[in-house]
Amino acid sequence: MSAGKYGLRRNYGAFAIGAAAALFVAAPAPSLAQQSAAQAHGADVTNVVVEPGLFELAQVDGKVYATSAGADRRDGKPGHVLVLDAGTLAVEQRIESPEKPFALVVNRTTGKLYVGHTMSRSVSVYDLATLQRTGLIALQGENKEGKPFRGRQLLVDEGTDTLYVSSPAEDGPVWVIDGETAAIRARIDGVGGPGLAFDPERQRLYTSGKGFFSVIDTGSNRLVRRHAVTDKQDRFLVNIEIDPAQQRLLATESKHGEVLVLDPDSGNVRKIIPTGKGALAIRRNADGSAFFVTNRGEGTLSIIDGASLTVRQTVPVSPYPNSIAYGADASEILISIKQPRDASVAGYREDRKESVARIRF
Repeated sequence: MSAGKYGLRRNYGAFAIGAAAALFVAAPAPSLAQQSAAQAHGADVTNVVVEPGLFELAQVDGKVYATSAGADRRDGKPGHVLVLDAGTLAVEQRIESPEKPFALVVNRTTGKLYVGHTMSRSVSVYDLATLQRTGLIALQGENKEGKPFRGRQLLVDEGTDTLYVSSPAEDGPVWVIDGETAAIRARIDGVGGPGLAFDPERQRLYTSGKGFFSVIDTGSNRLVRRHAVTDKQDRFLVNIEIDPAQQRLLATESKHGEVLVLDPDSGNVRKIIPTGKGALAIRRNADGSAFFVTNRGEGTLSIIDGASLTVRQTVPVSPYPNSIAYGADASEILISIKQPRDASVAGYREDRKESVARIRF
């Protein structure tokens, strides 16, 4: 397949007070015995074992950045931001993070790396050139029972140098952070939901959640409307993506293993696309001709044709494909692969190390 077939979109990133010095530690290359490459349904898949507790990825200028929360996210030990070589996916640097890191996004215009600490309810700011932490932003807010809201997904609007942080709670807020000052500019309450998508032309931010999606006006930082999605019982829209040219939203629906095509204005479900159990991450390419979806329960990547809105290719990437990042060019994507906790399940590793898959088309 040609390098430009899936032309990947790069415009936006889709997880205490004071600065802390980054810790650089030399790291060994991944074991060649744990790397595999195979032709799978027209795609070349290479799986490289990296570290325990991998979550999100971002590729910038020949480097891949990844968050690693460790083998046990609740053990109180520091996590790491990893720097991988984009060619080999070998770990070049480990930057210790006092708070467990999960979400990750890069503002390429300002050269800042943002890391979300879900369990610590905060976001770190790193200088991409030095990988020094320059700030830690506390996420404030509580629900009606007095329990603090946690952050989940990070999304950058490079045009206005704004960082948006979602909350997984259905009654949670979206935090709006000024990129220049690293201060919270606004908190939009009651919009809830884990997923985020942004349409800069219409100044609309979308959140997805349990049986709903919300529409936010980013000019005023106000909720425009909240659409119920109840065509099936127990709908759970985990992540959401925008196709601005066609004015439609595509949301992964984990309960039924589907992608829903939604009208952002009416809230209507335009189409249902079966992809596989545990549909999770979704990314659109540059021209909207393809959407990439990880199916965590199925161990596959689905590629949806943007014109016909049907699955045109399914690629095995087991055991548990998680988040998606763009590769070095339009011919590849990167996926973090979670491993099973049950020793009887294929792919289990005693060292709990998880992997990054590179898929070339």
